[in-house]
Amino acid sequence: MKYARLSKEQFEFLSKEFSFFLASQSIDKNIWEEIKKNNKEETDNILDNFSDFVWDDILSKEIYLNHISSKNVFLFFCKKEYNKLLFIKTDHVGVDFLSDKGWIWLKNNFHNNKIELYRSKKTYQSSRKKEIFSLIKKGAFIDSGNLFKSIDTFLSKNE
Repeated sequence: MKYARLSKEQFEFLSKEFSFFLASQSIDKNIWEEIKKNNKEETDNILDNFSDFVWDDILSKEIYLNHISSKNVFLFFCKKEYNKLLFIKTDHVGVDFLSDKGWIWLKNNFHNNKIELYRSKKTYQSSRKKEIFSLIKKGAFIDSGNLFKSIDTFLSKNE
């Protein structure tokens, strides 16, 4: 397996796509039920292959990732050739970026010296997909990119 098996919730969300995947393997509903019942190794193999197929598809696209903790915000735009990062950090007491109040504080104090802000661009050192998946395994989640775009636009206007 190249990545990680999808969760039960992810399989449920992708049930239609999984059915198409099974059909492409000439496995109908009855055969699938029989495999699940009698062959755990083959079941695992099919679930793993579908998971890799899904991850390969997702990771081949340009995507946005967010990794947010109480004091740090990492926003990534994973382009084809490089990864663009916006990093926001504060040590200000009482600020928690995991709360709505933390985001309100950030909006009102964006130019405050209690905020560190970095922008960088990094080319991939190895496999693009593996590097992006590594970020996801460390807690980043796929996002619409709205937060990245709004902060990036704001910073560009204020440079």
